[in-house]
Amino acid sequence: MGLKNDRTLIEDSFAELSQKARFLDSVAPHSRDWLLALPIANCGLRLDDEAVHVAVSMQLGLALCAPHSCPCGGQVDAQSLNIYNFIHPQHR
Repeated sequence: MGLKNDRTLIEDSFAELSQKARFLDSVAPHSRDWLLALPIANCGLRLDDEAVHVAVSMQLGLALCAPHSCPCGGQVDAQSLNIYNFIHPQHR
């Protein structure tokens, strides 16, 4: 019962939905399986340095870019998320 209460306490402590989503993703079964994949280029299983940088940064919630305006009219935040595309998915 203690771990379940701790998890609920942690989930309820996040100020933003993105933080809660990141936490839930990190504790989901098999969420880190991509780290165990063998880097076999012939099978398409090799990630270049930039792909690893982006994947790890997104998992940790680190900034990927400077906030800026997107050509679609939306704002891109430091985590490289364009809120406009979440609100208006038909414009993707």
